[in-house]
Parts: sequence; C-alpha cells; structure tokens
Amino acid sequence: FVALDSTSISTYSKLSQADYGHNKDGDTTKQINYLMVCDELTGVPIYGKTYKGNVVDVSTVKHLLIDLETIFKYDNADNEKPNLIFVTDRGYDSNDNLQDFLRHDYSFVMRSKVNNSAWIQDMLEQSFSELNDDNNHDEFTNQYMYTKQVEYKYDAYPITGKNNSNRDVQKIFVHMYFDEEILAEKRKACRFNINSARELYNEKVKAYRETKGKILPEELCKINIGNMQKFINSYCVFDSEGYAKIDKTKLDAKLKFAGYMVLLSDCVEDAKEALFVYRQRQRVERNFEIFKSVLKFNRPFSSNDLVFQGKFLCEFIASAVA
Repeated sequence: FVALDSTSISTYSKLSQADYGHNKDGDTTKQINYLMVCDELTGVPIYGKTYKGNVVDVSTVKHLLIDLETIFKYDNADNEKPNLIFVTDRGYDSNDNLQDFLRHDYSFVMRSKVNNSAWIQDMLEQSFSELNDDNNHDEFTNQYMYTKQVEYKYDAYPITGKNNSNRDVQKIFVHMYFDEEILAEKRKACRFNINSARELYNEKVKAYRETKGKILPEELCKINIGNMQKFINSYCVFDSEGYAKIDKTKLDAKLKFAGYMVLLSDCVEDAKEALFVYRQRQRVERNFEIFKSVLKFNRPFSSNDLVFQGKFLCEFIASAVA
C-alpha cells in the first residue's frame, strides 16, 4: 500500500513552475505543487515530483503512472513492476483516474467525492437502512459499515478522438461508512449559523413592524442582513407576520450525506481493512511536515529552475532519511 497526495510550496522566486493556485498553507504567494508517493508501512517516500502551481490534484495521476511505467521499465531486467496499491484522498477521485489505474494494472483504495458523484449518492440512498442498522456498527472504529460490489465498465484500450467503448468490466467494492457523531456536529454547526442569522433577521423584522406596522410579503426583500442573509434565503421560510423560521426539510436536504464516506477499491474486500488502509495514508502528511517544516523547504528561495530542482532532490532524499 502506498499513499498518494500532494501539497503546495509557496515561493517568491521567479520559477517556471511558480503560479497561483489552491495554496494549502493559505499563503497569497505563487506556489509550486509537489506530488509524493510513500510506503504506508515504513513511511519512506518512493516518488516525488514538482509541477506547475495552477494544476489541480485530480489531473496529475495520468502523468504519475506514465512516469512509473518508465521507471520500472529500466529499473530491472525482467521488466517487472511492484504490486502497488494506491491509497488516495477525494482530491484524486475522478472517472478518468479510476480508469487510468485499471488500464495500468494498479490497484487502489480511493475516497469518493460523495457530493459530486451521482452514482455514489444513489448507492448511499439504496443503503441508508443498512448504514443505520446497529448490526452493522463497528465499536472499535465507531463507524457503521456496509459494502456493495458493482461491475464497473471501462475501456482498457481507448482511442484518441473516439468515445470509450466501455466493454471491459472490473468488479469494484464500494465501502460505505456512516459516522453519526460527524452528522451531529455538522447539524449543530448549521443550526448555530442559521439561528444566529434568524435572530438578527427577526430583530430587523420586529423593528420594521414597529415603524411601518403590518409588513407585506413583497416588502420582505427590503430586509437584508448582509453576509448572513444567505442562511435566511437557503434554509428559512416566513410566517404570516414576516418572521423567519427554520425549514427542517431544507436543513435535512443540506445534511443528507453528512457523516457518510465512501471508499472504492478493486482489491480490498473488507470494509474495516479498507478504512485502516485509508487512515494510514496520514504517513504522507507526516512526510510533508518533515519536508516543509523540519527541513524548512516551505520557502525554496532559488535563483533559477536548475537550482530549485537541485535543492528539491536534496530535500527529497533528506526527508526519506528522516
């Protein structure tokens, strides 16, 4: 099992890979993105590469797999590659990446973007009863767990310019998890924001009524509480006197998939094992901490690209030793 993830390295240097993107340190400077693969068992990084700061995580997998094919081709006489199982966060979840893993004969444990995947949402909706069944609750992880196996169709040999045939089939395990504590925390946070907005809004309604008398429905648009108005518009309804009340249906719709997580894998059949493997991917976060904080490579001051790549190589080796 190998953990795959990326981070951003902020820089003031004028380098070809420096550009503005989603800075993971919250800096306002240009950045260079850094992709890493590390062994989950030992934590040792086995692959590292920098790329342009405005490239999103999801689009980097194809180039990674091509690089690995080249590396393993010349790394041994038998042209054998190790049996790597990539463990990724939801930043790498896409149909293209899933198909690329299958085409290159690499296994995976991939977290799915529940809110952006219609077929995953359908799977969860079909499994709500199982995911709320106490018989499916694991006391050690404090998670409800349920697994379904699906047949995933893809094109093993796509042709550029033509639609995928999707004639090839791979069985994939869809591991679904529900954490009722996460749902409770998210509901609490949402309720706090909505009620805070509602109280402020209703104070204005009260003041308006005391000044103008009866408030007409068409006059509601005149009351606005700035940035918090979005909570009123999205999650409230109005009574006959113009006061805002929480609409439970809208709030429930907002939280429909809160607390749910889905892991996709072509090789790990057990839901608990898949969860342990996914949590072990924190090894790569520890590598980033060493790389950026301990070795202080969070600001790679370099005069040109060649100097930067030389520094990067030294820091990569140093993080592996660490």
